[in-house]
Amino acid sequence: MKNYLQLLLLLLFGQQSTANEGLLLDTRQATTDLGWEIGPNSGWDEISGHDDAGNEYRMFQICEITRTDQQNWLRTNYIKTFGANRVFVEIEFTIRSCEDLANVKVCRETFNLLAYEADGEQDTPQWNTLHYKKVDTVAADRRFSPEADSRHRTNFETREIGNLTKNGLFIAIQDTGACMALMHLKVYYKFCPETVENLAVFPRTVSGPDLTSLEEATGTCVDNAAMDPSQSPKLYCNAKGEWTLPTGKCQCVAGFTPSKDFSSCEPCRKGTYKSQTGNGPCTSCPRNAVSNYGGADVCTCRPGYFRSADDSVDAACSTTPSAPRDLAAFDISDNDLRLSWMGPSDFGDRREIEYKIECTQNNQPCPRSVGASPSWTVQSRSVQIHGLDASSNYEFRVYALNDISSIAGGEAAYAQVIVSTADRSPAGIAMVEIVDFTSSTARIAWQEPRISDGVVNGYETVLENKNGGGIIRNMTTDQEIFFSGLMASNVYVFKVRARTSNGLSPYSNPEEFKTYASNSRVMLSKPEFEESSEFVEESNTGAIAGAAAGGAVILIMLVVFLVICTRKNTYHKGDKYVHELGVTDVTFHPVHPVGKNSAIYGMEHTPWLANQEAPQPNQELEVSQVEVGSTLRRATGSQMVEVLHGTFRPFNGQAPEPAIVKRLRVGFTGQQKAEFLNDADIIAQFRHENVIEIKGVISHTMPLMSVYEYMEHPFADEFLRMHRGQLSQVQLQGMIRNVAAGMKYLIEQGYLHRDLQCAHLAVTANLNVKIADFSQARRLAETFVPTVGKCSYKWSAPEVISQRMYSEASDVWSFGVTAWEIINFGDAPYWEMNDEEVIRKIETGYRLPCNTNCPPALQQILLDCWKSASNERPPFNRILKQLDLSLRSPSNRTSQYSGSCMTLDSNASSASSLGQWLEGIGLAQYRERLQQNGFGTLDEIIQMSRTDMRDIGINSLNEQNHLQESARAFAHSRTRQTIPYGNRCDMSLERGTTVAV
Repeated sequence: MKNYLQLLLLLLFGQQSTANEGLLLDTRQATTDLGWEIGPNSGWDEISGHDDAGNEYRMFQICEITRTDQQNWLRTNYIKTFGANRVFVEIEFTIRSCEDLANVKVCRETFNLLAYEADGEQDTPQWNTLHYKKVDTVAADRRFSPEADSRHRTNFETREIGNLTKNGLFIAIQDTGACMALMHLKVYYKFCPETVENLAVFPRTVSGPDLTSLEEATGTCVDNAAMDPSQSPKLYCNAKGEWTLPTGKCQCVAGFTPSKDFSSCEPCRKGTYKSQTGNGPCTSCPRNAVSNYGGADVCTCRPGYFRSADDSVDAACSTTPSAPRDLAAFDISDNDLRLSWMGPSDFGDRREIEYKIECTQNNQPCPRSVGASPSWTVQSRSVQIHGLDASSNYEFRVYALNDISSIAGGEAAYAQVIVSTADRSPAGIAMVEIVDFTSSTARIAWQEPRISDGVVNGYETVLENKNGGGIIRNMTTDQEIFFSGLMASNVYVFKVRARTSNGLSPYSNPEEFKTYASNSRVMLSKPEFEESSEFVEESNTGAIAGAAAGGAVILIMLVVFLVICTRKNTYHKGDKYVHELGVTDVTFHPVHPVGKNSAIYGMEHTPWLANQEAPQPNQELEVSQVEVGSTLRRATGSQMVEVLHGTFRPFNGQAPEPAIVKRLRVGFTGQQKAEFLNDADIIAQFRHENVIEIKGVISHTMPLMSVYEYMEHPFADEFLRMHRGQLSQVQLQGMIRNVAAGMKYLIEQGYLHRDLQCAHLAVTANLNVKIADFSQARRLAETFVPTVGKCSYKWSAPEVISQRMYSEASDVWSFGVTAWEIINFGDAPYWEMNDEEVIRKIETGYRLPCNTNCPPALQQILLDCWKSASNERPPFNRILKQLDLSLRSPSNRTSQYSGSCMTLDSNASSASSLGQWLEGIGLAQYRERLQQNGFGTLDEIIQMSRTDMRDIGINSLNEQNHLQESARAFAHSRTRQTIPYGNRCDMSLERGTTVAV
């Protein structure tokens, strides 16, 4: 009956009285006699008691103190341990104090706790200590007497019995002469409950036999999960019944993703998928693909869309491209023409695209004699067709193809054009005259060709050095050309052809002449290889002397005239391009100034130059000369100019060279086109080591492109951020000096930049900085340009923001902000302030604060650049001298300086230190609140939470970000210095005030 009651209790309470505890015995849960074994001659009595709530419970008591040699045994029934390695025994008891007892034989205030392991209840121990394992002698901390408060009589003790090896045990209480009551006894063990972690189920695991033991448990993956092949999931159960040291994991299979608590794998919802086993999230289906059911591991393509064989299941579905746009034929002659087109409006969601050209004549494929260069299938948007018959009609189709075209089936979209090759080629130039030449110069003229219709747009000339000196090609609108820099005693062949509205004329018959030797007399009008009729008889010495003197005077005047023209750039170079092989120092000069009918690139889209001296035009390139590579900066949003790597092939046959290509994106406005071409046209006027060099433009075909010299780092702001802390102060000042030199040159050439900032600079591998963007540049006289162009407020002077008034002084202001960007490794000026906040702060006298990387001399230059009155700002020639002086002076390069600065260390808490720093960043109004709430140091401000800032009244998100970003930036600038300092200057200026640092 007793065993039955004990088993019933265990089943009812499930061995889980509390979390992570397996209950084996609890006398408080007994409703009838406990039925424990009492030893022979033992005075234990089982009685009922009541707790404070009035609930009845069973307990044992004994008080055998009137006789000696007490051995009172009390033993529990057999307790099954269910595989536990260690059990805990909790005892609640009371003991009578021995101090006031009289006439007793023995009185003790302790008792013995013993245990006996057994594999079954039949294996009962004897009533002696030899069979038992003594657990402990339990002493009472509290003893009662008749006068004591009953609330202070009860003792609670817990003992543990470890290293158990059998199925169960008996627990015994041995009294040796105490007057006590055993009110409650509880036996339990600790275990780690079944749990799910990292998508694995771990079974219920009993804790180890001692405090330091860890019991290993291997998990099994939940449904729709697979085991990580690198390591199976494991957990360890410690002595407290707590799981610890997780290793390994399970992963959700394709189509399933972990739940938030990683307890199960849930199917991907409709419209999402997961293609691989792993614990990543389900993602939305790629473009043009759908999943119509949950748990999808792949999204299927919508009707009309496909994936190529090389596409992964994660790739977007794509379709065939639409037809090419704006297909047209150009430069049509009797047997060749050029086809050019724009890309399709819809690329079918793929990057790769090629064009296939088909030619038909009289509804039949063109004969093999008709060819296409480079081929009939191209990736470019232009092709040269040759071998055509004169006075014939041709139909050309240009198909747009991608990798899906062969999968989708059907005919690809195409554009078509019908071309007639009527024999309207202009006649060749009949007469070419070598007007005069010397040992290094030549003047050549020709007659205008006879044409039945159309107009002559210009001429292409070719001057070939027959001695292997190279070829010089030019374009001009005049009928006369002058060459200088030719080689003495070299044979040259000249020919010219006309560019008309109907195409190119044949080249003229070649005219050959030989330049004079460098030490011979000058002869005019007749080539050396013709027999001269100007020589006189040698006997006429006076005439010979006079002629020699006259010739010398003419020669001197001619040389002086050429030098003056070269130095002052009196002659414009017109619409020309020069390409040469092995020829040095050859200059082309049109004989006449460019007239009003001349085609000058930029005149159409730069009206502010209309009354100025005509600029040097850009070299017009062929599409085949430019190969576009990887993208450096994409055009996003309203931006239309993409910057790419590229390869440039010169006309003169030299090896291809790397280049930077700017490309105007399709869909541009007239203003955007004007700015794009203005950028290229203005750069073409300049030759300076701190201004990027332009190779030429493609402005007659789409897309519009401009080609520039190769720069290793096309965007200075990105370069500086990538190399933060890696450049010395001297290197940074040298970069600023490069910008100042470039701007000084621009002013001397009569131009304003109007949009100077770090993003518009490029950097070479040896840290030479060049100004690289001139889209907003104007002539220096154009100081007021209403509503034209954009305004970058963070870089703009006050008069530009308020009145659109531009001058050298406004460029000086922008230079100051650009220099601040460089010295701060590309940080954004004014941080996260919006334009309105920047304008308001500038109006109140605020200026960008310096950092500890900024030497005193440079600080003063920046302050001078940001003076409110434009006439008080220094010009660029003075700035350049100041920078040179700063770079030469070691004292100006050091970071240790004095002046209007303060120190804000991590442990600084003074009101003046904190207040000055807050004032320097424009947040002085929060000084008292910060100090009152215990935020008085740099580290404390960095550690502030959003709630902390709102609690003290900093509610603006911009001000919250500005406070912490400024603190972090200041802390970072101190930690990356090579010498210890913590100075930060307050550069806030009142109007009209100059602060000397």
